Amino acid sequence: MLETAIEIKKYEMYGHRLERTAKMMKLYFSRFLNNSDAGVTVDQYVISSILHKNGIMSQQDLAEMSHKDAPTVTRILDIMVEKNLIDRIQDANDRRKFAISLTDTGIEKYRNLEQEVDIFRSECYHGLDDADLEVFSRCLDKIFDNLTKAN
Repeated sequence: MLETAIEIKKYEMYGHRLERTAKMMKLYFSRFLNNSDAGVTVDQYVISSILHKNGIMSQQDLAEMSHKDAPTVTRILDIMVEKNLIDRIQDANDRRKFAISLTDTGIEKYRNLEQEVDIFRSECYHGLDDADLEVFSRCLDKIFDNLTKAN
């Protein structure tokens, strides 16, 4: 029984560290974006990054890839449209569906931030060598897969 209690505490500790680190990264990334006068939030940057890598996408695919629910993505996209960062192209067959793409302004803003974001990320991972990062990545993927299978 004691071993089980110890194991549970150990897993709680890992979860707490993972959550603490994720929150800290998002907080510092948000501050970084604010200090750089980027004019975008973390969520807007994530959406821009996904669109930049994948091109035109459906709003549903964006929600899945960003791990956000549909109403949240809709709010993010509404603001991005106001900032002229994205275009919403209505589906010819279904007026409820839209294809989302970066505008020229959105592409330019993303590209202007890329190098600064790379520097931010290198500061986050300072002191970790390639082997550390490989193990870290493998562990995160395994945890993610376990959670995906559980749902």
